[in-house]
Amino acid sequence: DESNCPHFGMHPTSHLEIHEEHAYAYLYNLRRSFVGPVKSTLLAEHILAIDEKISALLIELPAREIGGQLPSWDELEKIKAAAHDKQIKLHLDGARLWETKPFYNREYNEICAGFDSVYVSFYKGIGALPGAMLLGSVAFIEKAKLWQRRAGGTVQTLAPQIASAAMLLDKSLSRMPAYFKRTQQIVHHLSDIKALRFFPELPQVNMVHVYLPFRAEIANKVRAEIEEQYSIKMFGNALTSDKPEECYFELTVGENLLGLTDLKVHLIFSYLIDNGTEYSKQQSEAGR
Repeated sequence: DESNCPHFGMHPTSHLEIHEEHAYAYLYNLRRSFVGPVKSTLLAEHILAIDEKISALLIELPAREIGGQLPSWDELEKIKAAAHDKQIKLHLDGARLWETKPFYNREYNEICAGFDSVYVSFYKGIGALPGAMLLGSVAFIEKAKLWQRRAGGTVQTLAPQIASAAMLLDKSLSRMPAYFKRTQQIVHHLSDIKALRFFPELPQVNMVHVYLPFRAEIANKVRAEIEEQYSIKMFGNALTSDKPEECYFELTVGENLLGLTDLKVHLIFSYLIDNGTEYSKQQSEAGR
């Protein structure tokens, strides 16, 4: 509204692009440009290379679709400066912002400083009832209230969500360093299983993508077996990667993995690889 420019930028893997049915275009008649490469984080150099006018730039920290990657602290500061220099408003998609503090070793207000607006979730990472918070200047929030109402987002009460978030926030935030440390331990402990590949190789939050050398339907079949035998659900659904004979899944470390020994974790991942490889071999032989 302020810039009278319906053109904005975002990373190619932004939640708005992949999971929201292009609502920005259909509901608000906005136009987007992708900024940054698909498989890595957006950098300051990508902002400086923008050669068209955009009013705002959305940045997700961490970037879920690329394994929870984060720019370094110095790079994040350069990103903020580059956007400011080009007079581009910065919006932080902080749905998983709570998970970034152990990596940056900075307070949340420091991480958010320099963004014009910030979105945080209270069920992702916190485990509260579905709910979120939008932060920005008083003037910005007043305008956001208007657009919320226009979009049909006004509800009778948010008391349950507020109470749930208040009950869980402090405790959940205090656990984030342990989740991050456990993620690093697990990736290191599983490094001897050569068929496993992690992306990024060094986790930056308590999330990482795990790549497997067989098809997604086979991975999901073995996942169901593991769930039945060990009463552990390793992941939601495996997805096909860029290579048809390979798949991946998102591993998020929380309380459940904190409670499993290294031996048990190794046993389960070995089962996944061994049985998945065998099923893949059988499938290949049957297709000959």
